[in-house]
Amino acid sequence: MSATACHVCCIVLFINNIIDIFSDSSCVCKLFADDAKIYATLDINDDGVKLSDKLECVEKWCSEWQLSISVKKCAVMHIHIGNKITGAAPSFAIGSSALPVDHVKDLGVIIDEQLKFYLHINHVVASAFTRANLILKCFTSRHVRTLLRAFKTYVLPVIAYASSVWSPHYAAVIRKVERVQRKFTKRVSWAAAS
Repeated sequence: MSATACHVCCIVLFINNIIDIFSDSSCVCKLFADDAKIYATLDINDDGVKLSDKLECVEKWCSEWQLSISVKKCAVMHIHIGNKITGAAPSFAIGSSALPVDHVKDLGVIIDEQLKFYLHINHVVASAFTRANLILKCFTSRHVRTLLRAFKTYVLPVIAYASSVWSPHYAAVIRKVERVQRKFTKRVSWAAAS
């Protein structure tokens, strides 16, 4: 077993008992490998004291177990109905570091406060276009079946990853995603004809 694998294994063993902090159910904690996600439902008049208290408990727990929190990877996201939260949303911190309120990247999917996934879709489309262009640039063969197989191998997984979560339902966004494949097939058929 490599040192890295051993390190990750130890962290996973350590982190399993962090759930005990959340036994009173005012907040929920979900674990995946060495990541922890903390959820709380806040009412309109709630100032987030319960969640702030839990963050302090997590910080104390990490100090006891000599584990450091990567504050750079931490963020707060207020998921709500409508365009804006009325009034000031509560702010949260770990130690002296305020947690940014922004989008969150979770298991490779960029999630925004309104669950619209526009940032993620723009990222996916940009990555897919880059890979599709590299296929046409790097492959000397102009054999259509070979190029399509390369597209299915290197580009489609980028588009399809977690698409059941972020799947667009607006026609303009659907066209943006489908444009990657349309542009590629048009260029492949043109290259094959020339």
